Amino acid sequence: MKSMQNRANRCSRKFKPHRAGSNSIATIRQKLSKKLGRDVSEVEAWVHSHKGSNPEDHTSLNTEEATACLERYREKALELNGPEFDCLHSPVDVRALYQCSCGRPHDKWTIFNGIVNDREALPELKKSRACVMAAKRQRQLEEERARKEAHESHLAKEYAQRMFDWGTECILMPNEWHGHIYAPYKKNELNDYKK
Repeated sequence: MKSMQNRANRCSRKFKPHRAGSNSIATIRQKLSKKLGRDVSEVEAWVHSHKGSNPEDHTSLNTEEATACLERYREKALELNGPEFDCLHSPVDVRALYQCSCGRPHDKWTIFNGIVNDREALPELKKSRACVMAAKRQRQLEEERARKEAHESHLAKEYAQRMFDWGTECILMPNEWHGHIYAPYKKNELNDYKK
């Protein structure tokens, strides 16, 4: 039953496996390097093994999902490494891969599965994630401090303006009202208060 389902998947238009056969990425790299006369990156070998109907177009792969994943990876790698970063000819940026694929769903990378050495990459990711989280927390604390300072500054300005307005009213009011503003007590209560 399962083999019939697999056969049906292979024959369907949606299912288009990679074109590398049983060759590993290392073997594909060796063969491509020999054919092209230059070193070939793992990413370039992976793209070659997943190429679409037009072998010259590196942006269109054999499935829409693979094309979308590669585009997300490319965007995230450029964001993290700058606009001059060459995704195709550089080693896999594990941070970009992790962020563009929302981690490792089902313990597999969405693209470049088998290229990334998980034993090296995952501890590094956890360490960098901890650094990122600490930096994010620091940024949040600084933003909170800036908001608090702005609020306190606003309150101080408001208070100063109220005091200025009050002082102006005291000066401009007739003399008989001054006693009520400074001390709204009867004369004998005021004398008791001063003692």
